[in-house]
Amino acid sequence: MKKTTALLICLIGSLFLGGCTNSKTTNEAKTNPDETQATFEKTNTELNSLEKNINDSYIDDTKESIKKDLSLKKITEFEQQLKNLPQDDFSSIDDKEKVTAYNTRKKEVTDSVSALKDKFTNFSAKDIITRFQTEGLAVHYVQEMKKPQDFGAAPTYAESAYIFGVEEDPLYANSNDNTDKYKNARVMTFEN
Repeated sequence: MKKTTALLICLIGSLFLGGCTNSKTTNEAKTNPDETQATFEKTNTELNSLEKNINDSYIDDTKESIKKDLSLKKITEFEQQLKNLPQDDFSSIDDKEKVTAYNTRKKEVTDSVSALKDKFTNFSAKDIITRFQTEGLAVHYVQEMKKPQDFGAAPTYAESAYIFGVEEDPLYANSNDNTDKYKNARVMTFEN
């Protein structure tokens, strides 16, 4: 009975009002070009600021592009800022080249944030040692740990592992064998 009544109301509504609707009329639903342009300009400015922020996070002299003072928190902020940009397709803006350039740049910035996250969360042991060297720490005679005997009693579950000397051992300072010459440190990375 309720369905029949609703159908009748819609039919009567179509005859007198031009349709059964519970949203804005077609004219109201269209985007206001001035509002779209203003939104686009604001979004474009926000994207430029975000892009500059990301670029400023790079260290120019680090080949691995490992970021200084960059944390997952900052990357998460970048991601959130990207998500917060309006999702308007900006179809009512006349300058289509400008919109295309913006969309291309937005994709590049999105990819850049993703690459940042990968770089920051997927360090290999070698990346960490490279960062030690960049920071001027003592790193001597770097060797990849490949054989089970390199690990001693430790399980060999590491994805990547390196051993390196941090300082000379006075007992073996005059030794020709580099493996004995240094007090060693090990860096290992694991899947989890």
